[in-house]
Amino acid sequence: MTSNIGDFIKKLRNKNNMTLTYLENKSGVSNSHISRIERGLREPSPDTLKKLSGPLGVSYKKLLKVAGYLDNEEQDKKIENALSNDPELKEIWEQISKRDSLKLLFKQSKDMTDEDIKQMIRIMNAINENERKNN
Repeated sequence: MTSNIGDFIKKLRNKNNMTLTYLENKSGVSNSHISRIERGLREPSPDTLKKLSGPLGVSYKKLLKVAGYLDNEEQDKKIENALSNDPELKEIWEQISKRDSLKLLFKQSKDMTDEDIKQMIRIMNAINENERKNN
């Protein structure tokens, strides 16, 4: 597990002269959980990053990027390779990938097979279509 996001959070916390307890009080995330994230023992969820972003004075999107939830080249290449022989799914992915909330579902795609990736895109497309119909 990479501690990149943990290092980033710790640097921000120290830069802002915050104790773990202060950040806990401002974010609602326990200081023990923050400590484990900073030490690289836990990977923060998007929800945790959202809670930490305001008190740390950094955008939620920046924390998502540093944590690897967004703009992950390796992840994007894996998905692209999985879809190389399926133009219909590739087109669907190009539309879906513009929505950060749906793209977050693929953070762990490195552990998925090509068929798993294709199935997930089909599911995401169904969700996307359902949302459009209901709006």
